[in-house]
Amino acid sequence: MRVHLYGHQPTRPDFSGYQLHLNGRNLTRYEKDHFLQCVDIIYNQSKHVIFRGDKKKHLRRIYGLRGRWFPNTFNDALFFFGAKSRLFTIPAKIRRRALKITDESRNAFSHLFKMIRELLLNPKTRDQRDVVDTITSKNPSLVSFFLPAENEDRLMELAAALPTPERLRLRDHYLSLLHHIGSGSYYSETFLLSTTESFDKASHFALGGNQEISSVQKSTGIVIMGWVPWGLENTVKALRSVDFRPTSPILNFGLPLYKQLLFPHEREITLKGGLFPHYILGYLHWKRGGEIFEINPAISQVNYDWNGKELPVDQSSWAERIHQTEFGAYFQLHEDQAYSQQELAKRRRPTNFADR
Repeated sequence: MRVHLYGHQPTRPDFSGYQLHLNGRNLTRYEKDHFLQCVDIIYNQSKHVIFRGDKKKHLRRIYGLRGRWFPNTFNDALFFFGAKSRLFTIPAKIRRRALKITDESRNAFSHLFKMIRELLLNPKTRDQRDVVDTITSKNPSLVSFFLPAENEDRLMELAAALPTPERLRLRDHYLSLLHHIGSGSYYSETFLLSTTESFDKASHFALGGNQEISSVQKSTGIVIMGWVPWGLENTVKALRSVDFRPTSPILNFGLPLYKQLLFPHEREITLKGGLFPHYILGYLHWKRGGEIFEINPAISQVNYDWNGKELPVDQSSWAERIHQTEFGAYFQLHEDQAYSQQELAKRRRPTNFADR
């Protein structure tokens, strides 16, 4: 896997060295030049360029794909639905007890306090014990806040005094700590989705930790590439302590933030709900030893003066198509940058999308 380093920008894949495809066919010279121009715009106009390692088989099941599904049908689903948190596919009974993407109530902070305190007091696995040791050594002020049971009421009162946007950011900050643990219900029952700014780390996850040539040839792994546009960085991702603005009331209230990341080498960017298809450039996969990058067809609809904010993805058939998947709920981001979450009222057996 080849990467280039451009000045002070983060390392980026060498797209010109890949086989660039659009629904399985090679790009024309004009399409290739246009695509590479869009890549430059994204790197210049984004807060974060992000990658997510995943498996074709996993997404195939989630999207309800059968029969001749790759690449056309797979692309049709990925670039329509995007990549979503597993919360939206778990059984409704479990999802009902999990925090909703819109919940910033006192009960939400009570729930978070209890989960973090329970983790600190009673880690159930060796991995969780290692995490607690890391939190204790790197974030003693956070530990000292969450251990006394009486601080639960204090957290709820301070959170209630925050403006709604700040309250949601604080909630997401604490939830991301639980999400990063990566085991048990802490991980599967959050609406968060893990991505990384490291192309190499995402490739490592996609290939199951083995990047030998034989494994690459046989792998069903993919690396999805997307971005976080300027102006949405405080909305579509969970904030780290360094992301909070100096004027944030959260800092003035003296609430403890998680200042040291659990796994800094993974360079994680934690998204709320998932990665919208409007912010997906495409994905890399491997076939008979070759490196193929399938681009988002919506790129062909933007001009050279594109501002890099989002791609024009038509989701007008969302209400009909989502019933063909394993999603039991979904979320939306509205023009005012507020989220909503909706349970599906009716489930139908997944059917196959026809090849296009």
